[in-house]
Amino acid sequence: MSENQELVLKISVLSSGASASEVSESSQKVFSVEDKEVLEKQLHDMAVALERLESSRQKLLMEIDNQSYEIEKLFEENSNLSASYQESINISKQWESQVKECLKQNVELREALDKLRTESLSAQVLQLSANNTSIQWAYARKQHSEQLNQAEARWISYSSSTVTQAHTSEF
Repeated sequence: MSENQELVLKISVLSSGASASEVSESSQKVFSVEDKEVLEKQLHDMAVALERLESSRQKLLMEIDNQSYEIEKLFEENSNLSASYQESINISKQWESQVKECLKQNVELREALDKLRTESLSAQVLQLSANNTSIQWAYARKQHSEQLNQAEARWISYSSSTVTQAHTSEF
């Protein structure tokens, strides 16, 4: 049997339900000084290993706590980013709505401007037409007046020549 198996057997005998006297008898018989030293060394090694394991456990627990803290921070940051993202989406929707409204108003203003331009051009055409008619009317009146003046001048000239002829024929 190997040394470890012997020790396990001794420990199992001790931990089994043997009476105190049996244990002491068997432990006195079973354990020699050399066995005691080996057991103490193994016990010491196990205590050192246990301390290392406990230290590692503490380090792991601290690391878990740190990781938990980091996860909480990341979760909070993610939550804040999500809220900011949602706010940005809402703002962009408002801007999009405002842009659509501005484009709609722009179309309406263009239509109104085109209508005003058309009306203004129509009014200018009517004004030019009225001015042209007035000019034509004034020109026609002037020509008519000139024709009347010429006719009157011819009449006066004819009348004068007739009166002069009548006067000269009387003498």
